[in-house]
Amino acid sequence: MNERIVIRRMSGGKPAATEEFPVADNREFTLGREPDCNIKFDADREDLVSRHHAKITVTKIDPIEATIGDLNSTNGTFVNRQRLYGPVPLHPGDLIQLGPGGPEFQFDYEPKPTKPTRMAEIPVPVAASAPTRQVPIPEAPMQQAPMQPPPVPVRPGSPPVVQTTGSVSTVGKATVERMITQGKKQTRNQMLWGGFALLLIILGVGAYLLTRPKPVIPLPPAPAGKGTMSSVDIASKYTPAVVRIEMAWSLIDVQSGHVLSQVSCPIARKTRAARKYL
Repeated sequence: MNERIVIRRMSGGKPAATEEFPVADNREFTLGREPDCNIKFDADREDLVSRHHAKITVTKIDPIEATIGDLNSTNGTFVNRQRLYGPVPLHPGDLIQLGPGGPEFQFDYEPKPTKPTRMAEIPVPVAASAPTRQVPIPEAPMQQAPMQPPPVPVRPGSPPVVQTTGSVSTVGKATVERMITQGKKQTRNQMLWGGFALLLIILGVGAYLLTRPKPVIPLPPAPAGKGTMSSVDIASKYTPAVVRIEMAWSLIDVQSGHVLSQVSCPIARKTRAARKYL
């Protein structure tokens, strides 16, 4: 048998080209742009293909069974628009693409396996089975009606208990959870409204303290019957507490030590000569 795989290029550097590779001597076929690849692609125009992009491995010859795996290519390998993350089996008619938007080709092999003749199934006679035996069901003895239980006390925070005639049944779990959720929601809303009201009270008190009128402290009235002091009374009363300061200056020649000019002028009496030098 001359088994071979068939590569039909759908797009790329060799449009509508068909290549056949016998599998008698080679079970692995490398796809890429390197010269040592079995299925070669153009090194310049098909730059989406890696140097060693993918590999087709023939695992069985009669009939042919093959797998394809990616060789850590840059743009990945796709089979029927699905990217490979490991070796997958190939079937006749599978569409293989090297990189998104890269060259595409169709995988096939020759010769096609012949379909074996289907053998008819001969029905096997089935022995008649015995009818189903019925087991008599004993009648249940009559039971005395249960006594009504006393009322069950309900503790605060416990789920409510619904009493029925002859039995005690509790509210379902979903109902209890819904009641607890509603209680939490109501408590949270009350806390939010309480906090909002407290904030309004604090803002109102602060605004009142900032905008209220400040009290005016009246000055004590002057003692009755006493007038203001005259200048003579002030001088006679406060003159002993006044300090008199006199200042003088002089110019001295540093080399000879002689006084060059000296004028004494009390500050209280300024003459023209004193104002000239001051």
